[in-house]
Amino acid sequence: MEKQHFEVTCEAARSALRRRTTDLFTSYYVRQIALVLAVCLYAVAGGFIFQHLESTNEMEECRQGETKYLPMENETVYKMWSISSSFRSPDDKPVYRYICGRR
Repeated sequence: MEKQHFEVTCEAARSALRRRTTDLFTSYYVRQIALVLAVCLYAVAGGFIFQHLESTNEMEECRQGETKYLPMENETVYKMWSISSSFRSPDDKPVYRYICGRR
């Protein structure tokens, strides 16, 4: 009788320990996953709020930069074209004519 009672008690203790260990791991992982999800949601919400608050300002800065950039780009392309068209082939003809087969 004593041996049966001991085995029942041991089995109950093992079951309780297993349940407690499982509960600890489950609660730990649930807390960690909840923390990661909260941080991700916080970052996404912050991105949407930032976009809502700053989108008009960013568009205005983009337009201002574009008005400064386009003239400089056109000037650079013109200078590059002038430089490349000034090169001469060995028989003193412009390179673009030499490459295209016009001599």
